[in-house]
Amino acid sequence: MPTEIIIAVIVTVIVVLGVLSCYKKCPEGKIMVIYGMVKGNDGNTASWKSIRGGAQFVLPLVQDVKYLDLTHMPINVDLTNTLSRDSVRIGGQSRFKVGISTEPETMNNAVERLLGISMTEVQEIASDIIRGQLRSVISKMEIEEINSDRDKLLEAIIQSAESELKKIGLYIIRADLMNITIEKQS
Repeated sequence: MPTEIIIAVIVTVIVVLGVLSCYKKCPEGKIMVIYGMVKGNDGNTASWKSIRGGAQFVLPLVQDVKYLDLTHMPINVDLTNTLSRDSVRIGGQSRFKVGISTEPETMNNAVERLLGISMTEVQEIASDIIRGQLRSVISKMEIEEINSDRDKLLEAIIQSAESELKKIGLYIIRADLMNITIEKQS
């Protein structure tokens, strides 16, 4: 009889530990993405489900978990040889801080486009987008506008860059124009 009780206790412990190992908690500062056969956030069958704060049972062999980091990323963007609308060459430095958005639709974009990509790669993608938007905004402004109203320039850059960053799941937390210079023509 004692052998049967010991076996029953061991089996019970193994079953409890197995069930508990399937319970995954989302750490602070992360988005947990459960993928495989899941019910999406809308209740329909989906290929993944995102959770921010909270926990969920993850079925072994059928589902798995990855995380997106919500840590803010600093991005420095240097511009050279950028033409304004009146063909004056502009250079300068700017500093941005971006992060993965927790707004539901934008967060879904992040899951679809950034899951599994390193933070360095995300920074490079964001830097390329911001650089392109900086060039685009500057090309639509005359040098007088750029020099006289830096707030307008910064607002136009943020608006343009943020709409593009949103497509991949990012948002701008802070933006600073450090230096704008007129480059000498050679």
